[in-house]
Amino acid sequence: MRTYRVTQRISAPPDVVWKFVSDVLAWPEWLPTFDSVIALTDQELQVGSRYRVLQPKLRPAVWAVTSCRRNESFAWQSSSPGLAMRAVHALRPTSPDTSELSLEFSFSGALSLPAGLLAGKLTQRYISIEAGTFKRLAEDRRDFQHGPCRVA
Repeated sequence: MRTYRVTQRISAPPDVVWKFVSDVLAWPEWLPTFDSVIALTDQELQVGSRYRVLQPKLRPAVWAVTSCRRNESFAWQSSSPGLAMRAVHALRPTSPDTSELSLEFSFSGALSLPAGLLAGKLTQRYISIEAGTFKRLAEDRRDFQHGPCRVA
């Protein structure tokens, strides 16, 4: 399995950061790493929700939410023949007013080695950009009303 990670310290509590991290439908507005995210099932982030994701330089993919804990983490995965991809977005408080955001992306399956060789640098770049953008958004503390996930 090839795994890529980035950790970002953020001067905002997890509930503030979560509002941005969990609003996947708004990601294309904020993140240059996403062209579109379209809900195929429920629009609300919850286990079982599926989304069609278009990203620059990557093939379209359908991602399914596999876990979701409000203000803590969510994971989703996508697969194609010979390749499975998993992304985890995790938050933890480091003090009452600060958080640590960890983004992790992994490739597994028979094609994980070539996928990592072809897309590894781009993957690391994308998750670094995403972590930095979530940091900026949360620290700006824009008035924001979206983002809860429903626990199944």
